[in-house]
Amino acid sequence: MTTTLFYKFDFNQENNIEKPFSLKQEELVLVKGTDSKFKKEKVAYSCSFIKAAKWEVRRPTIIICIKDNADLLRFTLDNLTKNDIHNQSNIIIVDDRSTEDIKSIVLENSLSYVRVDNDKGFNFSMLNNIGAYVANKLGTEEIVLWNSDLWTPDSVTFQNLLNLHRKNNSTISGTKLIYPPK
Repeated sequence: MTTTLFYKFDFNQENNIEKPFSLKQEELVLVKGTDSKFKKEKVAYSCSFIKAAKWEVRRPTIIICIKDNADLLRFTLDNLTKNDIHNQSNIIIVDDRSTEDIKSIVLENSLSYVRVDNDKGFNFSMLNNIGAYVANKLGTEEIVLWNSDLWTPDSVTFQNLLNLHRKNNSTISGTKLIYPPK
């Protein structure tokens, strides 16, 4: 197992997200069992994208990365629906090589779907970057990174996040996870 320390992305501007596309990444990784030996590895990501029919460029885009765990995704999407966040934003689900049928859940909820396959393994940062890449290609100006196990108590909380995002002239924002004290 290696620990990735640095990424160099090669997002080919010729990629058409409406067709299957690929992205390449060069990683500088720490070799297991050494304190300071690094090596470069190249990783290719094969992607396919299905755009939701109700995509609106003016809305912020929420990117949710997930691998398997369909029940968790259903819970998260139910929470976004219950709090009307799905009507205030575009949502892209980035599926990392799932064996469970994540795609059907996404399409049932009329959301956008990106399937990502690679031969290296899990890379959460790259999954978010692929989601942001797709959102950018679709003209999105505001992106919110949303963990697959994140929920909100109400729609006001999401609006507060967007207000801070806009106040700080951000392009991409995420959430600060605060766990309740024991």
